[in-house]
Amino acid sequence: MLTAFAQLPAEHRFLFALGLLVPDDPPEPPPRSRGRPPVLASFTERIRAAQAIRKIENSLAREGETTGNPAALKPILNRIGRLHDKGGVLPFQINRHSLEAGRLSTEADRLGRFHSTEILKPTESEPEINKLAAKQLAPQFPGLTDRMVRSIRGDERLEEFLPQPAWVLPEWEKKAALRFRAGKLLTPEYLAKIEVTERRGLITVLDDLDRISLSSEQYRKAREFQSHCYALGIRNNALTLRGGSAVSGNGQGFQNLVLSKIGRGDAYNRAIIARVGLRGLQFLRAALWEYDLTDAGWTLAASSPEEARHLALNLLRRLLDRIP
Repeated sequence: MLTAFAQLPAEHRFLFALGLLVPDDPPEPPPRSRGRPPVLASFTERIRAAQAIRKIENSLAREGETTGNPAALKPILNRIGRLHDKGGVLPFQINRHSLEAGRLSTEADRLGRFHSTEILKPTESEPEINKLAAKQLAPQFPGLTDRMVRSIRGDERLEEFLPQPAWVLPEWEKKAALRFRAGKLLTPEYLAKIEVTERRGLITVLDDLDRISLSSEQYRKAREFQSHCYALGIRNNALTLRGGSAVSGNGQGFQNLVLSKIGRGDAYNRAIIARVGLRGLQFLRAALWEYDLTDAGWTLAASSPEEARHLALNLLRRLLDRIP
């Protein structure tokens, strides 16, 4: 007690002598925690570790096939640059330098000035990457093991704080590449009105069926019905001559191609009519082939386009569940 009192400042010892100040007892040391101290105690440390691990993963990515030919393109571009340095390659000047630069520019366009290189996943396995990351991050995170690395890589909560893997294309880049490919096949005016997607490597225009929520089985049945209508030519109202010669008078020498095509696929139509009836078959044709859901929904006594689409979608789901 004397030692503690002697360590007090002079003004505190004076107040203590007057009974106005009572010194506090020295604080007890905090209890010692048992076990090993945690390596990644906070969520922030887990984020930092996950970012470092993702950086190591991206560094292990490898390059795949490329669409360019840099070995042949680079000398041509260097030659064009040397011609520009000599001068006389302006658009309004015609001389031997500009003619040579034009020829080389055409050759560079033929080879392709822009190219893409595919980025592939690392060849290392998941356990190998875990061990490598634990070894490289040991100075930064002492005590980090490959099991901790595996736990961090499997934590989905950390994905929003991490950069995109190098071998995974962002969604905006996929959409931009798809629109660029579609722009070579469609006019800009038509492309601005539609949505396109890629199915089995082919560019497909999204229709009304792609914008509604259907189960996988319902979607399969709807596409099968559409393909059947397309194969039969439901919308083809052309007439042909019977026997190759016209019959004058009441026109009985003509036959309808639609009826003959439906007759060849009558088993499919009879199976649907047996399940949903003739009116159900007509509704499916209107909703999935001839018109769209909103137009087909107006026949259900709807009072607004939203209600018409809602009624038609509910009826479409019930009919698709019942057809074979």
